[in-house]
Amino acid sequence: MTDAGEKPTCESGPPVRFYEENAVLLDEFGKRLCSVRWGGANGTPFVECKGAVSPLISSLLRREFDHRPARLDVAIDRSAPKLFQRHVRITRKLARTYGLKWEPKGDWITPDAGRTIVLGSRSSQVVLRVYEKGLELAAKQGLELTEELRCLVRAEVEFKPQNRTARKQAITIRPDELWGVTEWLVEFSSKAFEIQAKKIKVTERREADYQRALRFMAQQYRAHLLRLLDDVGGDAEAFGDCILERAGLPLKT
Repeated sequence: MTDAGEKPTCESGPPVRFYEENAVLLDEFGKRLCSVRWGGANGTPFVECKGAVSPLISSLLRREFDHRPARLDVAIDRSAPKLFQRHVRITRKLARTYGLKWEPKGDWITPDAGRTIVLGSRSSQVVLRVYEKGLELAAKQGLELTEELRCLVRAEVEFKPQNRTARKQAITIRPDELWGVTEWLVEFSSKAFEIQAKKIKVTERREADYQRALRFMAQQYRAHLLRLLDDVGGDAEAFGDCILERAGLPLKT
């Protein structure tokens, strides 16, 4: 961070469940840049970073460590008149088309109170949040609420890999590629930002019950199957015939 122009200081952070230690890196204004937790029940160190230093930390983790992301976020900020209302229409249509959960958050009655749209289930791999970022900035930083801030909208993707394919993609995926992790997100980014994101496979076909049972059976009796294969001299056809015969199934003719 120092090489990148930051002037961080390190402090002990508040206790975190399942971890013994929590170190926090702060910028010169006391804002948290990054936290590192380790020890305790989890064992594996956990790094969390947000904001402008995220690409720097991500690059370091990917380059120097066996990095396995638990969550990746990417956001786009745009300011335009009635932009939030346009995103409302786009996300509602996507919710109907793809059967997604569409959830309004915040205050939709009081002017300039701040509204949020959550598209997708929070338990799924991918969630999209669209909210009035300018109103949030004005409230948090005590800024004068200008028309530009009123029109500033953020669209933020939260990607939490939950299967082997998704976890493998998360290790190397670029921020701009996150807009391609679902078909509906590809459509949203195209309509909202004119981004032509490439669809990225992060799902796995569910294993049928009988396939899972066969896999468990083969694993359980692997040693016996190997011995049988050795008995027939490694002949795959003869091996198959032996299995059919022992199962009481007709041999092929």
